[in-house]
Amino acid sequence: MRHLALAFALALVTLAACTQPPAADKTAPGFSLPDLDGKLHDLGDWEGQVVLVNFLASWCPPCMREIPLLANTQERYGPQGLQIVGIAVEDAEQAREFVERLQPPFPVLAGGIEAATLSKRYGNEMGALPYSVLIGRDGRILRSHTGELFEATLEDWLSGAL
Repeated sequence: MRHLALAFALALVTLAACTQPPAADKTAPGFSLPDLDGKLHDLGDWEGQVVLVNFLASWCPPCMREIPLLANTQERYGPQGLQIVGIAVEDAEQAREFVERLQPPFPVLAGGIEAATLSKRYGNEMGALPYSVLIGRDGRILRSHTGELFEATLEDWLSGAL
């Protein structure tokens, strides 16, 4: 019974740590990564918009499960200034397979090992996937989340950002 209580307490602490506000005045690090056709994009491409950066991989089941939610969110809030950007922690060919299958209405960039390093610069200390970061119109990190995003979390984030 004691072990069960300890496991439950640890699970609560871990869950509470999944969604985090950023350190005060944390500006989002810049990046330059190719899309699946090789065209370079950087964070400045979406200057003035609210940007949700989502680090993902085709071999990550929670990553694939959240793509329909991200697609619906992009379609719903894009006209209000939201831009979702997927950053695949794998090469373009691996990412192309899931993009062709799921057809997300947002850009997916292929970063390979560089994307894993970038996710750590965005606060992903554990290197876990999926990992999402909400960036305000001013370029500052507003929120971050380790693990699969759910609609209630996204709605909460966007209600204060758009």
